[in-house]
Amino acid sequence: MNKLGLDIIRVSEVLPALKALKKKLPHTQIYLFGSVLNKTAVRYESDADILIVPKGKAEPEKKVQDQAWKTLTPLLDRGIVPHVIVFNPKSHQTLLKEVRKKGLAI
Repeated sequence: MNKLGLDIIRVSEVLPALKALKKKLPHTQIYLFGSVLNKTAVRYESDADILIVPKGKAEPEKKVQDQAWKTLTPLLDRGIVPHVIVFNPKSHQTLLKEVRKKGLAI
């Protein structure tokens, strides 16, 4: 709980699931960004922003998305909602630049 009595989600609560996802999707770069990283994510109200960037021999987008949900679903039991974005070079270039600057690479 923070000073206002809000139950803030800690990065350390999300990292194990992201590391497990990275093992299952080795041909990707995974980033955590947003309110969890900024220490302003409130349990049961905020989400955990995750950007997955396929590289090289990456799986198809649907397979990446499915694997992400299978691996990250246990976070829901702790009031952490994963918001997964699979990088699309046509629409996420600006997001990728920001996340590379301010996000946490897994």
